Amino acid sequence: MFVFVACFDVVYSSDVTGMISSDTTWTKANSPYYLTGNLVVSTGVTLTIQSGVTVNMGGCQLIVNGTLRAKGSSTDLIQFNNGGRIVFTEHSSNWTEQTDSGCILENANLTSTEVNVGPVSPKIANNNLSTVFGGGAFIADNTISNYLNAGSNIVSNNIVSNEVYVSSDSATITNNEILGILIVEHCSPIIENNKISGQMRIKGSPDISGNTILGGILVTTGTVSISNNEIHGGIDLSPGNYDHINASIINNAIIGGAIGIRIAPADFIFLHADHHTDAYIYGNIITNCTTAGIEVGSSSSQGGYDAPPNSAIIKRNIIMNNSIGVTGRGEITNNTITNNVFGVDTQFKTLIWNNIYNNTNGNVKLNFAVIKSATNNWWGTTNTDEIIEKIYFDFDTSTYQLTTLFSFTPILTEPNPESPSLQNLVIPEFPTWTILPLLISVAVFALLYKHKLAKTPT
Repeated sequence: MFVFVACFDVVYSSDVTGMISSDTTWTKANSPYYLTGNLVVSTGVTLTIQSGVTVNMGGCQLIVNGTLRAKGSSTDLIQFNNGGRIVFTEHSSNWTEQTDSGCILENANLTSTEVNVGPVSPKIANNNLSTVFGGGAFIADNTISNYLNAGSNIVSNNIVSNEVYVSSDSATITNNEILGILIVEHCSPIIENNKISGQMRIKGSPDISGNTILGGILVTTGTVSISNNEIHGGIDLSPGNYDHINASIINNAIIGGAIGIRIAPADFIFLHADHHTDAYIYGNIITNCTTAGIEVGSSSSQGGYDAPPNSAIIKRNIIMNNSIGVTGRGEITNNTITNNVFGVDTQFKTLIWNNIYNNTNGNVKLNFAVIKSATNNWWGTTNTDEIIEKIYFDFDTSTYQLTTLFSFTPILTEPNPESPSLQNLVIPEFPTWTILPLLISVAVFALLYKHKLAKTPT
């Protein structure tokens, strides 16, 4: 939208307002400059602001329909003070790196002045900023103390103290340090190689790779790819009203939190044909979770209608040092599941070709009398009595023949080489503040079940 302000002749002194209709330079010698009203840079006109200039915005707007070249230096920043807003409208000029032309805001201090970018691409680099609505801007190497709406271009190498909001398919968010949360709203950006201290909240279809995420990931709708990340606090796949999630979760290190990967059960209130989750979970390391490494929620029923079932293909993961390795109706193949309190809980759909061994209270936990088949797995031994000893039956088995409840033959006679090996495994360190609660929770969980081991059938 073209912004019109009544035209006044600009007096080239410290006080400025109205419209700049010819190329103008603000110098350090004539600084500071005071905006006494909104100031418009006309289409085809360039306002140049030199290093060391101070601009007192006075709560007003500097509206750029032409070109703003505000280039400070690392040792002599341009200072924008006293609130206000710099607005790059759709009529302003795009930055072109090859010709060093177009709008640029560089080496400036704008800790109280908002920057608002329309569907254009200025360069915003090496500044101290408060709030940025990015539009199509190239935003790099800034320190942003409040809020960044990332826009539709490249956002790289910034430090953002609060929230980052992404709403454009063409955004690339890379190599930033984000101390707050990151929100993706109904778009498909690339998010790679960032350090994110808060939670990622996803409604959309981003490609998330190579990041360190300390606050976990929440996905409520979309087709999401999550690969090669270090994630603390887990991945929660919880579809919203009438929503469907399709998630590929590949080659991540998922460390700590309650549940490493949670596929939420269908909400009883919002049953709908699309309300479920399909997940492909491959090649991850999932460890140190206080409830479960992977939990696949079941579907609900309402008024005689069954929601579509969640589905999870769980393949070639290392799942270790959790309270429960895997629980719920997953297709569990070619995994290594070890050193958990319990390896696999009752409701699995398929359990084959895995290495399942050395789980403290049971390699398999059966909660009720249902026939289960788990053939061609490696149980850490070929001795069938020892295998049965590591099956935990959490119900009265006196009236059952145990081998009819749980069929595990034929067995593998050695570890499956197609399942991942623990040899040379390196698990990233996670924040020290999570260690004590984790150890206490797992210890208490183990003690609660320890007294039941005497009932384990032989």
